[in-house]
Amino acid sequence: MNVKLALFAALTAVATFAPAVVGCAADTRDESNATEETGTTEGALAVGIQTVNLYANSLGLGAAQGQDKASPVATFKFAKGSIKFNTFTGTLTSVVTPNGTLTQDIADLAVILKLGTFDGVEGAAGSAYWSFTNGYVRTRNETGELLDVGFGTDGNWKTVSAKAALAAAHSRIGTFVSVTASGSSTTAKFSAGAVKYTTATGAIEDVTLTGIAGAVKNAASKLGLGAHVRSSHERGVDHEVYANGTVDFNTFTGKISGLSAKGSLEAPNPLPTYVVDLAVNLKLGTFVSSDGAAGTQTETFQNGVIVWNNHQGGAEGVLKKVTVKTAGGDSIEVPLPVANAAAANVFGTVTAIEGAAGSAYYSYTDGTIRWSNVTQTLAEVTLK
Repeated sequence: MNVKLALFAALTAVATFAPAVVGCAADTRDESNATEETGTTEGALAVGIQTVNLYANSLGLGAAQGQDKASPVATFKFAKGSIKFNTFTGTLTSVVTPNGTLTQDIADLAVILKLGTFDGVEGAAGSAYWSFTNGYVRTRNETGELLDVGFGTDGNWKTVSAKAALAAAHSRIGTFVSVTASGSSTTAKFSAGAVKYTTATGAIEDVTLTGIAGAVKNAASKLGLGAHVRSSHERGVDHEVYANGTVDFNTFTGKISGLSAKGSLEAPNPLPTYVVDLAVNLKLGTFVSSDGAAGTQTETFQNGVIVWNNHQGGAEGVLKKVTVKTAGGDSIEVPLPVANAAAANVFGTVTAIEGAAGSAYYSYTDGTIRWSNVTQTLAEVTLK
């Protein structure tokens, strides 16, 4: 991108196109409403080694050349750059290229919103423009604050506030379609949803999806919630009702905010977000029942059990114990940091457990976790 001060006004102007409808009325979406783009963007939900490869391919980093085993942040090397990835939390921290280092937010915007290969960074009028083949991300030089995102080609930019673009990326609502201003608000439309925000400040007013979020469909399927019944939306939250439970999805953050499943007594049992993440990402299978006594909640699944205390730690409670079935059918209690790291990287089912020199090695199809029996701490997570 050739950034010129004379083009500053044009680069940051809000263009007007076909309007997108964003509202808070209840609706009755079902899975047949999801567009093809929704299915495509769900690929960005991948984690662990899949995230590393996805970002490397999207940003044009070339062939893989191995990784170091530093923990918690490992470096994955490629022909044209490297990716730093926190293996304990399953999150990408930065992308290093010959043309500059991309922060997590800039990399997320580029990959999830399909801005293309990174071309380089240029500065103008107190701002830095991170240029890609299909757009740019503008940041403030002094603070690194994200300001706006441009879609299109040089001289024909369609600009959206950075907050709106990040919300679109978090909720995986597809590729950019149009942007339109009306009164004090602007609506950015994407192929699988829309973001409405205050024009002057960029503050998000609402995020709507044209279909069911990939994370919701995945959780409902993995936990055996049955057929989808109906959908409704209020500001920032999608409510998806299934035959055997309900999933609430925060469209601002792109995360499941709560799940209620029908237990053995056919009564809704609210599950905290981290319990849902553990159950889905450790492949614990269909939800069976929920039992509670004296603040202790026991959530039983087809392939494991999660125990948490709902009287401690605020609204979300505190995780107490995770028991999983191994590939061989044995039930074992997994140290909580191991369970959390395995879930963060979506390692799924434990395939083997071995011990040596004070350490226990938990093996999975996509990685290995080393637990120190001496210090009782997470020692290393290696992605395969």
